[in-house]
Formats: sequence, C-alpha cells, structure tokens
Amino acid sequence: EPSQRVSSALLGIRYLSANETTLVAEYYHNGEGFPEEDLRAFYDSVHGVETGASLRSFPKTLQAPNFMRDYLYLRASQKEPFRILYFTPEVASILNLGDRSFVLIPGITYSPRTNLQVRFRTAFVRGGQGTDYGEKQNDVRL
Repeated sequence: EPSQRVSSALLGIRYLSANETTLVAEYYHNGEGFPEEDLRAFYDSVHGVETGASLRSFPKTLQAPNFMRDYLYLRASQKEPFRILYFTPEVASILNLGDRSFVLIPGITYSPRTNLQVRFRTAFVRGGQGTDYGEKQNDVRL
C-alpha cells in the first residue's frame, strides 16, 4: 500500500494590549484527523446502531485529544483587573469546526511570588450525540 503524504498545520496570532489584555486565536488542521461522517459512524457503532462500520476499522488515533480535522482555539486573559495584584482571570474555548461541538474553559490564576502559581480552571463541554465534545464522559470538569 503506497504511503500518503499528510499535512498538519497550526496557525495562530497573539495580541497584547497596553492594559495587558491578551487575546490568542489559533487554527489547527490535523491532516490525519477524521472527517465528521467517520466520527458519526464510529459513535453509531459504539452505541449499537448498525452502520456497517466495524469498531476495528477505527485506529487508536481516536484516543488523541484532537482526533478530528479542524479546530479553533480562542483565549482572552486580563492581568490584574481592578488592580487586584497577582490575579489573572481568563476564558478559553476549543471549537471543533467540523461538528460545532466545543469546550469552554474559564479560569483564574494567582501568582503571589516568583515561581509560584495557583490555578483554578473548570471546563464545560457542549455538543450533541455523535460529536467530538458531546461524547466526552463528563459535561463539567474542575
């Protein structure tokens, strides 16, 4: 079987404003990732729906965190808002562009001294049945 060339790419931009607001946007294309219709066939097989697809036809790649093709990552953070020293709130999101499922990740970081950082984050996962994030084992994670 001849080998196929596969291309993956990450394209991003970071903006830091004068008042220390940071905005990040990244697009990730996983050339080895699965298209949406293959993922739906996989989940239909898992849920016992007869699609003609065998679970053996889906490799271990499905265990990777981003196993589909196209993702958008967005993050916004503000250093020391309202003059609260060492405090940085942020919100991030990863959107699967193929099936429109996503995870929303708000968080806070407290850094009272050099080399010490305390971070609290939670993740809210959203998506329908048969979608990348909709099929995660939990809807909320701390």
